[in-house]
Amino acid sequence: MVGAMASRFSCICVLHIKQLTRKLTSRVPHAGRAKSRAPVIKNVSIHMKKRQRRTIGSLVKVPVDDFFVYAQILQETDMVFFDSKGKDNLCEIDIINLPVLFRVSANDDAIIDGRWSKVGKTEIPSNFSQPVPRFIQDALNPEKYEIYLGGDIRPASKDECKNLDRCAVWAVNHIEDRIRDYYNNVPNVWVEQMSFK
Repeated sequence: MVGAMASRFSCICVLHIKQLTRKLTSRVPHAGRAKSRAPVIKNVSIHMKKRQRRTIGSLVKVPVDDFFVYAQILQETDMVFFDSKGKDNLCEIDIINLPVLFRVSANDDAIIDGRWSKVGKTEIPSNFSQPVPRFIQDALNPEKYEIYLGGDIRPASKDECKNLDRCAVWAVNHIEDRIRDYYNNVPNVWVEQMSFK
């Protein structure tokens, strides 16, 4: 049903563009002057990004400003981002052996809509194959902590949570901001906001 609707929507968009192109390229009479042509639009095309599925093990290119970095899709909602600015046309093995920028739970909108395009797929390295613990801090009672690990939540002490990341699903633009800030050597507001307090 969704595929049929998307196909119908694409057809409607193409029809409207063809009608608009016809109107803009037709002869327009001007009062008191000879007929002249309206501006012609050439090579009208829509560049719709290819929709993708979130496939575990896939490698994606994450564009940030005038560069990109590679990332790998892990289990659950996790992704690992590699220190790969300026490194192009790497094979899968080279990508997963790059130094790690960070690992977070990531919103998959950029993968599904094609903003982060898939460039390959490989087995997840053993150091990324297991879930990582993350802390939860109660908003109403900031002294109450829990640890989330692989779908399970258990009570925890403040000391247990000190070296963990906060349990959160990062938005696409926040991830891109974090990458940009890393390479610009400036603190990232989202990292600071979600840090252990």
